[in-house]
Amino acid sequence: MMQMLLNGVAHYIIHQMKLFISRVSSLIVMISTMMMMIFLLMSFSPLYYVNAQQPQCLLYDNVELKPPAYGVVVVDVNTYINDADAVEWVVNPDGYDRDYVWVEVEVWAASSAESNTVIVSTHTNYSTILSVDISSKAQKTSPCMHVVVRVTLPIRVYGACFNGQCSGSGLTSCTGTNIHFTSAQKGELEMLNMGFRVTRMDFFWAGVERSSRGVYDWSGYDTLTAALAKPITPTSVPIMPYYILDYTNPLYGGGAPPGRVPDATSGFVSFARAGVSRYSGQGIIWEMWNEPNGGFWPPHANVTEYSIAGMAVGQALKGAYPKERFVGPATSGVDLNFLEGTFQAGLLSFWDAVSVHPYRMSVPETVNEDYAKLRALIRQYKPMDKLYVPILAGEWGYSIVGSWPFSAYQQGTFLVREWLINLYNQVPVSIYYDWHDDGTSTTDPEHNFGTVQNAYYPSSNSSIKTVYEPKPAFFTAATFQLYMRGYRYTNRLVTNPSSSNDGDNIDDEYALVFSNANGNMSAPGLMVVWTTATSSSPPQDKAIVKVSGYSDASAAVLVHNMYGNVTYSLTADSTGTLALSLTPGEIYYIVPYMGNRISQLASNCLQTVPIDTITRYGKDVVVPITFVNKGTIISNVTITINTTYVYTSFTKSVVSPSVVIAPFDGATLRTSIPAVNRDGVAYITVQVSFPDFPSLSTSLYLRTNLVMEPAPLIVSVLSPMMTSSSSNSDDGEVTIRVDNPKGLEITAVVNSTGGVQPSLQKISYQEGDRTSRYLTYSLQSSYQTPFDITVSIIDASSQQQQQGMVGYLPSTMVIQGDDFTRFPVGNTLQPDDYQVYVDGNNTIHGSASISSSLPPSPTTDLPISEHVLKIDFSWPAGWKFLRVYPQTTALRKIAGQPSSFGFWAFGIGSGANRAIRLLDSSGQVFQLLSPTPDRVAGVWQWQSFDLLAGSTIHWAGENDGKVHYPLSWDTVFLYDTLQQACSGTVYFTAPTAYQQI
Repeated sequence: MMQMLLNGVAHYIIHQMKLFISRVSSLIVMISTMMMMIFLLMSFSPLYYVNAQQPQCLLYDNVELKPPAYGVVVVDVNTYINDADAVEWVVNPDGYDRDYVWVEVEVWAASSAESNTVIVSTHTNYSTILSVDISSKAQKTSPCMHVVVRVTLPIRVYGACFNGQCSGSGLTSCTGTNIHFTSAQKGELEMLNMGFRVTRMDFFWAGVERSSRGVYDWSGYDTLTAALAKPITPTSVPIMPYYILDYTNPLYGGGAPPGRVPDATSGFVSFARAGVSRYSGQGIIWEMWNEPNGGFWPPHANVTEYSIAGMAVGQALKGAYPKERFVGPATSGVDLNFLEGTFQAGLLSFWDAVSVHPYRMSVPETVNEDYAKLRALIRQYKPMDKLYVPILAGEWGYSIVGSWPFSAYQQGTFLVREWLINLYNQVPVSIYYDWHDDGTSTTDPEHNFGTVQNAYYPSSNSSIKTVYEPKPAFFTAATFQLYMRGYRYTNRLVTNPSSSNDGDNIDDEYALVFSNANGNMSAPGLMVVWTTATSSSPPQDKAIVKVSGYSDASAAVLVHNMYGNVTYSLTADSTGTLALSLTPGEIYYIVPYMGNRISQLASNCLQTVPIDTITRYGKDVVVPITFVNKGTIISNVTITINTTYVYTSFTKSVVSPSVVIAPFDGATLRTSIPAVNRDGVAYITVQVSFPDFPSLSTSLYLRTNLVMEPAPLIVSVLSPMMTSSSSNSDDGEVTIRVDNPKGLEITAVVNSTGGVQPSLQKISYQEGDRTSRYLTYSLQSSYQTPFDITVSIIDASSQQQQQGMVGYLPSTMVIQGDDFTRFPVGNTLQPDDYQVYVDGNNTIHGSASISSSLPPSPTTDLPISEHVLKIDFSWPAGWKFLRVYPQTTALRKIAGQPSSFGFWAFGIGSGANRAIRLLDSSGQVFQLLSPTPDRVAGVWQWQSFDLLAGSTIHWAGENDGKVHYPLSWDTVFLYDTLQQACSGTVYFTAPTAYQQI
């Protein structure tokens, strides 16, 4: 009894102290309002004003903010409130993740310094209503009130959220899975909801409009939509539907896809409009088709037809239902060639997001390069009126049998790493494929993608919701939802920073910090840490990973594994650094205790550093770091930024002046260096100290990619041309191709520096002209001499070159290997040169022969070499393909460290894929797929291959996610007819490698 009394007294004292602190804090804020306003106007950058200073007072009921990408918006207005007891403003930060918007309102009489400040942090409604009660205030006697609405916005537009329904319960609302049913089994949704918040499902045209035109049967989707909208338990959240508008319908166009014949297009548009009309307003994501580039667009992919259909659907849906979410094209892989075709057609005007399926036979983190290239492509083509177009991962999973070299344990790890790496890459919606196994085969990969097994076991015990046999992936998904609900991604911390602050293992280790998304600024942040090492079973070797700036010195954190078990407790050292012992293949949730103040810095105070900092050719690089002291520490904070810029050829560090930030204040610090016309990385050290708490001083280590902004004109280098009269390997020509994807009217001069001539050439485009321009340069020295290409506008009146760059090719080295000129035309190649091998199913007979040849016509205006290789082949239906491979070490060798390759190919329109294979020094074999299949007969096409892109497939070897130089040729030409019977003759030029310096 005495203990209860003491507890009651203690609680009463604490409560009274909190009230006292709150009243004192309010008084301090009231007195310092004017000083804070002046300080903020000086400190924050950028500041945006909407000024309504007029001779007379105006009534402003609503203030709709159109904010910048990040920073602070200030709306400064006069409003007439003499006859009102309260004033309301509706702040609508459209296009922003509202859970990260921090709002303040300041009101004072125009003739008085007395102020009434209200700080509002409401995150439940899309439009935040700010109400100021002035019924008892002396200021009401003044007819004019001075009103300031200040909104601090996140640096990352859309944050970790894409659809409005996602934001209410944190980022876990945006992680989901694919399903293949409209009527769930008993207990199925209860189990699914433990690990997933979104379900992606086909919205079959032929299944809805079956018997006759215009007659729709929605019963299946009525059942599914209603079931998903109903909370599974009193504490759970509804599951968001993600519907795919697909496929063909035999009632229209003879079963042709929309976009090919008008009848199919109009029928599909009517179906899509009717479906969206029926289910509008329910937060559904509507997707245009599924993998139109990968076998689901009969008979084969056609970006023109798809774009025609997508534009028609987009116009219909956005015209009638502008608030519905419409996305596409759901490509198989990150197919940049197909994606660019849809962007050129104008689909970004209608899509709210770009969806891709980034499957790969390697670890999830290898997607970073693919996403970076896709973000750049979106920036190049997005309409000017769209601030940001996010990427969605609409389907991505790992099978555990067949050619997939992964275990069930790894499948569970990769599921969570997919979701985490997507958040790091600003991908707001992540769909894991698949919910349950599609069958019971132990050898068919399609039957083994699921997070649970195929067999259904209804449970008699209602408290046991596992109606399917769980696999490790189900448990890791459920653990993710348990820990991450109510949290949002903020920053990635660099691990094991070296003395130069460049992050020794930045590509191997990840430490992602998350903030509480429910407005609880005092809640400690959450950190998730892992390494990219893989193993088929739980490995034993551990790695020590150091993370600074996440914990108070001598304060403890709990380390939980990916199944939710507490692995160990850990204490930070005197510098606030945690030395985490990580098992490769594991994922760790780092949970600080309440009151761990440093953990609030990276999660709540330091706004998200963008994954990409966009730079422009010839312009200084600027990296803004915004820090808002939201009162979590209740102390002044001193911030110093040290930024190290790392490029291929040099490194430079810049230190910014220190800034002191008071509670409820903030500042944006900027560092810049002279222009460097190439991509790089900026490693950022944020040194944080507290004058009132010296022991809390620490450093946060961050990074951002420095990405060159795409220019209007795209410049690329093609294969060198060699002639039979060439006296040595230094003779010949190299061709530069200039593309104008937006069809702009441009007259420009092309400048070259380095080992090519001439130094100046002129090009001109009329509006709408997208024809490639080919410029030929003579090689003045060896191929290995780097050269640069820049394109500048010519002023129409003076004909003088202007400063602005509209195209560029970073310093590039051409690495020419064999050139085929030594082969007499028409001769069959000797055994010590190149051999052609018919690969695939050994039980299916096929034949192929290889010889040298002159290039077949036409080659007009194309830089095709005089000497090419010719392949005659034939085989029946089945898995067959041909490979051309060099026989000697000298022919296999590739000099330098190239990352891109190319050659010209002459096809027969078979639809076959063309590829190459490379062998690295560790024994890994990579297959690189060309984005340009053989779909047009009798035409030369340039084949480009990017070693770092998503079209690269790990074929053999360690599969450690890295490329180990030097490289050598395994296959210089691969031709795969995708199991179709085929015969004919194809040609290709000598492959060339390119290395950016």
